Amino acid sequence: MAKKQRESDAGKALEEIQSAADSMAEWIRNHLTLVAVGIAGLLALTGGFAYIWESRDNRADAAATELAAARDAYLLAMGAGPLSVEVPELANPAAGAPIRAEFEAALAQISEDYAGSAADTLSRFEAGRLAQDAGDAEAALALYQAAVEGGIDNPALRGLAQQRIGQALEDLRRWSEAADAHEKAAGEAGYPIRHWALADAARCRATEGDYARASLLYQRLDEEAPSLQLARHERSLRGEVRALSQR
Repeated sequence: MAKKQRESDAGKALEEIQSAADSMAEWIRNHLTLVAVGIAGLLALTGGFAYIWESRDNRADAAATELAAARDAYLLAMGAGPLSVEVPELANPAAGAPIRAEFEAALAQISEDYAGSAADTLSRFEAGRLAQDAGDAEAALALYQAAVEGGIDNPALRGLAQQRIGQALEDLRRWSEAADAHEKAAGEAGYPIRHWALADAARCRATEGDYARASLLYQRLDEEAPSLQLARHERSLRGEVRALSQR
């Protein structure tokens, strides 16, 4: 009887873990663009993507202007304001396809014209987001990985790139690799939300079923950021992971 009770409790705990993990993943998906914009603000200015601050020369200014113009045109065409975070869906979904295609072409051109610059990196980020929104996680992953392989000097952008890679890997249900990517993001001292990245890594370990490593990541999170306020579902996940790691 006791054994059956333990098995029942474990089953319920696993269900709660999956539910909490799903809630966290959905929150990240809905707010990842907001996170990116927040980091953008920290990097420099306001006004779309005009925060590219890698240098003050004319080339950097031109890159910033072109990327800002492309993004603003896309948002306006999709029925949103230029400072919007979320991209609305048109009443006729088919009408959005040529708009997205035009934006993708503009982003590819900016990446080519300003290869190796922050504008190149951010263009790949935007293109990757479009691919994810279209359900093509493989294409998104390739774009994010290309950005990293091209070299990123800014630690905040490096951290964001790794989190984007992590999210694409989550879409592909490659949980261990996704956790690795989130951990890399958490290792960037200049990444403003590195502790949230650590929580994402723990969630992915838990989703994979590696409760021991997930528990260690939560322990590290407690040590590095004891005042971090986790959401209710995140606290629930952490508690369940700790319980299961001790079984």
